[in-house]
Amino acid sequence: MSASRAGDDDESAVKPAPGEPAVVAGSELFRESLALLLRERRRLEITTASIREAASVSRAVTARFVVLELGPHEEGELAAVPGLLRLRPAPRLVAVCNHCAPERVSAILDAGACACITAAEGVEQLDEALEAAREGRRHLSPRIADALAGPSLVERSSAAVVLGSNVLTARERQVLRLIVQGMTGRQIAGDLGLSPKTVHTHRMHIMNKLHVHTAVALLRRAVQLGLVEL
Repeated sequence: MSASRAGDDDESAVKPAPGEPAVVAGSELFRESLALLLRERRRLEITTASIREAASVSRAVTARFVVLELGPHEEGELAAVPGLLRLRPAPRLVAVCNHCAPERVSAILDAGACACITAAEGVEQLDEALEAAREGRRHLSPRIADALAGPSLVERSSAAVVLGSNVLTARERQVLRLIVQGMTGRQIAGDLGLSPKTVHTHRMHIMNKLHVHTAVALLRRAVQLGLVEL
C-alpha cells in the first residue's frame, strides 16, 4: 500500500468503528506491513494469517472484516473465499489486488468480495473500502473500475452511450444506478417506493437486456455503455 495517509486526527477520514476484529491474510510481507499500518491508525483489532489459515483464524476471532491479498497468480485466494463466507457471522471481504488481470478481479468479486482496491492506491482507498464493507456496500477503487471497464471506459463512442440509454427504460436506469451503488433489493424498493418483487423484476429485465448473468458483469456492462459513472 502507498505510504501516504491522512493523520490520525483527521475527522474527515472515513473510519470503521474502532476495535472491530479484522484478519489480514496474504503473504508475510503483505499482512505484516498492512497490519502495522492499520494498528497505527487504531482502526481495527488486527490478526494476521496466511491464505490457508484465513478461515480458521477468522472464526477464532469472529472477524468482522477480512482483508485478502490477491496476487497475479492463483495462490489459493479464490478457494479460500467460500470457507470465509460460510462462517457465521460471515466477515466482509476486502480484496487488495497486486498486479491482477481483470479476470482475477472479476473472479474475486463474483466469489463474494464486497470491495476491491489495488495495492498501489493510497490508504484512503482502503478506508473507503472498509467503510463500504461495514455498511454492506460494494466499493471499487478507480483503478479497479478502469480495469473492469477496459478501454471502452475512456474510448467509448457516443453511439455506445446512446445504445445503452435506449436499451433500458427510465425506471430501469434508476434501479441500475442503485444496484451499482450496492443497495439491496429491499433498500431500492424503499428508496423508489416499489415492492421488492417489482425491483427483482426490473433487475431481471435489466440483466436480460444487457445480456449479463452476474452482478460483476452487470456493473462492467453498465459502465461500458455509459449508463452509470463510478
